Amino acid sequence: ISSLAIAFMMVISMSIMVHSFRQTVIVWIDQTLRADLFVRVAGGRDIDYQHTLPSESVEKLKSLKGIAAVDQFRALDITHNDLPVVLATGDFSVLSQYGNLVIKTGPPAQKLAHVMVNQNRAMVSEAFSLKHKVSVGDNIELQTPSGAAQMEVAAIYFDYSRGRGYIILDRTTFLNYYRETAINSFVIYLDDKTQLDSTRKEILKTLKDHRLIIRSNSELKQQVLEVFDKTFAITYSLEIIAILVAVLGLFNTLVSLILERKREIGILRFIG
Repeated sequence: ISSLAIAFMMVISMSIMVHSFRQTVIVWIDQTLRADLFVRVAGGRDIDYQHTLPSESVEKLKSLKGIAAVDQFRALDITHNDLPVVLATGDFSVLSQYGNLVIKTGPPAQKLAHVMVNQNRAMVSEAFSLKHKVSVGDNIELQTPSGAAQMEVAAIYFDYSRGRGYIILDRTTFLNYYRETAINSFVIYLDDKTQLDSTRKEILKTLKDHRLIIRSNSELKQQVLEVFDKTFAITYSLEIIAILVAVLGLFNTLVSLILERKREIGILRFIG
């Protein structure tokens, strides 16, 4: 009975942990994934930054009817203090107006454009700040094709996508030092949410020379949760094994008690 109670307590505590973590992810993606369409180049994994498409082609989308804004994303795998990190870039003028990053330390997301655009400043993820002991106001050095560049940390934001950490630059700052206009993906904000399917078709038509994967907001959120559930599927197996072991232990204990008292039970039955 004691082993069964311990097993049930383990199952309950593990379920609470996984459910709590899942709810954190749900809140995080609801707060951060605000765009209506998420587009990336087909090929490789979702976090494979080797596949790019020209920024000039994406710029044409801004003139399409119904599109309010386009935020272009580019990322590079680099090292900082001999540890791998991801250097990423986005359009903070769009992010401040339409996005909603969850900021841990620093100005709110709506004011990031004033401190990031055309400035030698960077925003880092919480994982990066903890690994490299970086706070708002500190300087980090980046080895760029144009030479070493000092970037002041303007904000620290919550991110659960990659444990190695992110360094985020505004696209204007990135182009000044790296001179690479190609992008990995982009997001689109619509004026009218009901025009989702027609806008998707227009994007494929405009960028017909490129193989693209387009996901809507709801589709991407669903995929994120599917990945999460697959990652923690092993915990359900552990819970079942714990219960089976506990039940087997209880069964063996009862059987052994019966066998030990077999003669005593026989005498009691004989005398009625």
